[in-house]
Amino acid sequence: MAANANYVETVLGQVYSRIDHGSLARAGLGTPGKVVGIEGGGFLIVDTKYHGVRVFKNGYLDNYAGTATASYQDVYRLDARFNTPFGIVKDS
Repeated sequence: MAANANYVETVLGQVYSRIDHGSLARAGLGTPGKVVGIEGGGFLIVDTKYHGVRVFKNGYLDNYAGTATASYQDVYRLDARFNTPFGIVKDS
């Protein structure tokens, strides 16, 4: 968000719905949901449409957890499966 409190600026994502990792210019999210800040700067973003959690840090969007397959599976974060996640909380 810009310094002016009356101004909102898009810093991530495209106008269309898609999953794509990479720099700001090409990054895309399906249906972004809740967002939580992480240590060292950056954000975890729930992607409801693509059933996962994305990490945005240092100007780059990447997969943090989930396989983009709607299901349930509790395993290592990159192999985990979610079904339409909508929220996220930060454990302090």
